Amino acid sequence: MARLLPRRNKKTGASPGTVIYSGHRSGPVTVSVIDYTTDRISEESDVSIDHALQLGDSESVTWIDVGGVHDEQIVKRVGDHLGLHDLVQEDVVSLHQRPKADPDGEHIFVVLRML
Repeated sequence: MARLLPRRNKKTGASPGTVIYSGHRSGPVTVSVIDYTTDRISEESDVSIDHALQLGDSESVTWIDVGGVHDEQIVKRVGDHLGLHDLVQEDVVSLHQRPKADPDGEHIFVVLRML
């Protein structure tokens, strides 16, 4: 028989800004980095989060791509390192959102659908 009652959301009762992934967990989390200046560009795949954050602290422009946001600890670690607000970190792991752009000080948080 079909379930008539909706399933309870994992976030029910949690305070705002709590980083809880509510989707299906599949596959490992991968981290890739694109690091560039006016003189050079480097691209690295399958790097540790420590290495990615270390590159992010340099004077170059660094793009950190975390593939698979189902590991809340990685999302929280990157967000805390970059100084992202707790509500932004919560939005990162929330899957069902409309496309949006939220400027916040020196950061712009953008949600888009990926093809």
